[in-house]
Amino acid sequence: MQAKAKDASPARKSAALRRHQAPSARKAPPLGARLRDLRRAADLSLVQLADKSGVSVGMISQIERSLSNPSVRTLERLREALGIPLTSLLEGDEGYPPAASEMPPEFVRRAKDRPLFSVGKGGLQKALLSPHGDYDIKFMLISFPPRTKSVDILVGPGEKAGVVLEGEIDLTVAGSTERLQAGDSFQFSSELSHRVENPGAGTAQLLWIMNTKPSVIHL
Repeated sequence: MQAKAKDASPARKSAALRRHQAPSARKAPPLGARLRDLRRAADLSLVQLADKSGVSVGMISQIERSLSNPSVRTLERLREALGIPLTSLLEGDEGYPPAASEMPPEFVRRAKDRPLFSVGKGGLQKALLSPHGDYDIKFMLISFPPRTKSVDILVGPGEKAGVVLEGEIDLTVAGSTERLQAGDSFQFSSELSHRVENPGAGTAQLLWIMNTKPSVIHL
């Protein structure tokens, strides 16, 4: 064990590891740290960012300290106040690490490079599928554990659509509820009240598509 340790310095080992790691294996700073750095780069205090975004000082503080799993609605309010794309908040301005040996074109998102994040306390998981950048349309995979539902939904201009990939969901739009199963699809105006719930004992997975112009994302 000691002989192996002498073969290369820690610095050389680290450099070699960085050269061979896939982009997804390199750990980006946590969301909270990115938010804090972006806020400071914009020369905003917690109170100032709260005033601009409509997100409370306490919530922003919890996110920055990795004590809260914010909804995309909350992240959208923050990124709008900071004047950055959602992808910059989820994965940094660089998108892909500069040292990546295989960088996809700007219109591609590799499966291994999807930003993943949790929402709320129910275990709801989201994976951003849109490539890095500020696009009019964004889409993601949303996984609903058994008997969970969407949280912190925002109603406003835009459209939403999707396909049930696995399991079943109860989709409520403007007070009307319909049970959808794998293969069923949907589309509606974001100005209508809506809710998604997984009533079953298994995981439900959706492909969720959003028109994000005007610049508010609704989930």
